[in-house]
Amino acid sequence: MKYQIWLLYHTVFFTSLVFGLDQCLNRDEECGSVDEQRQNENVIDHGGWRTNRQNVVGLEGPCNIPRLDAQHLSQGEFLKKYAYAEPIIIYNIDNSEFARLTERQKMLEDWREERVVLSSANTYSYTRVPSTFGDYLETHLRPQSLESLGNETLYLFGDIDPTTWKPLLDKYRQPQYKLPGHTAALSFGLAGAGTGVPFHFHGPGMFSTFFE
Repeated sequence: MKYQIWLLYHTVFFTSLVFGLDQCLNRDEECGSVDEQRQNENVIDHGGWRTNRQNVVGLEGPCNIPRLDAQHLSQGEFLKKYAYAEPIIIYNIDNSEFARLTERQKMLEDWREERVVLSSANTYSYTRVPSTFGDYLETHLRPQSLESLGNETLYLFGDIDPTTWKPLLDKYRQPQYKLPGHTAALSFGLAGAGTGVPFHFHGPGMFSTFFE
């Protein structure tokens, strides 16, 4: 069974950040100028990954996929009701340590010079470009519009050395849920707002998103 750890730029404005900004609206001396506040309101920042709200392409709307609390979902119930029947969203899984290690500044400190291979965002990822993690973040990683072409989009998705990245991947707490006859393999990715993995097929998988 293949679990995927995928880090994205923000597409959601967190309540705690909104609340903090609201408290500062009339206190320029403590919270910065009005112009700075307006700029902050237009930027989504979580863990140092920053995205202008205008670059977010996700649309709000109803979601009919069941959401289940990991603290109340047992392995038995997972197998009996969901594993072979329908997709589900599982929340409330503590990966705070992994999230801390994947904040932008921390990743630059730990992985800036590490060599990576970037893939094009078209079917079969025809184009592969050697780079470093730091160069990817500072040169290639950016939001994209819906008009951007997949063959012109380079991002970090899956093509990493599992031995080199083992110290980071070992900090990821895998969900307790298993399928008989399957073992886990971790895949790591990082991309900007508006990008996405091309349509593809594979076996059963779990997909964890950080800094969404």
